[in-house]
Amino acid sequence: MSKEMKTIREIALKELQKWIPDTNQQIEFVEVVLAAYLAQMEPVAWKDPRDGLITENKDHADYWDIHGANCIPYFLAPPIPAGWKPIETAPKDGTRILAVVIGYRVCISYWFVDAGKWMTLDSEDFSDDEEWNKEITDTFYSPNYWMPLPEAPINAVKEK
Repeated sequence: MSKEMKTIREIALKELQKWIPDTNQQIEFVEVVLAAYLAQMEPVAWKDPRDGLITENKDHADYWDIHGANCIPYFLAPPIPAGWKPIETAPKDGTRILAVVIGYRVCISYWFVDAGKWMTLDSEDFSDDEEWNKEITDTFYSPNYWMPLPEAPINAVKEK
């Protein structure tokens, strides 16, 4: 049983104690209700157990499964690791941030104010002194979460 289901089960058992005094009957009731609920519920995310990537995109999960992932479905929203914030709270003033596209990658991104779109900077986007921007154009590649970029170590940046 997943962590999410255990949490729901515990809450339900506490509430049931008010109505059904027998513990075994409470457990049986909760398990029947959960089974019925899950039978009608669609997953909201999937986890690839090979590398721990999580996607909220069913097409990603299907692709991973075709390639041997045996994805684990999440029926409740998966936990967000500490430090990550919803992308809706990210600065939209051109500040560079660390962004994550769930199920795909972590990248340095910024809001391109004039275009009103997220842009990403990747290592393959740099060629000598030229900086190339790659536009994140569809929801498949739009960032889901963000965090501020860490400070660079002292003397880590070369002066030109």
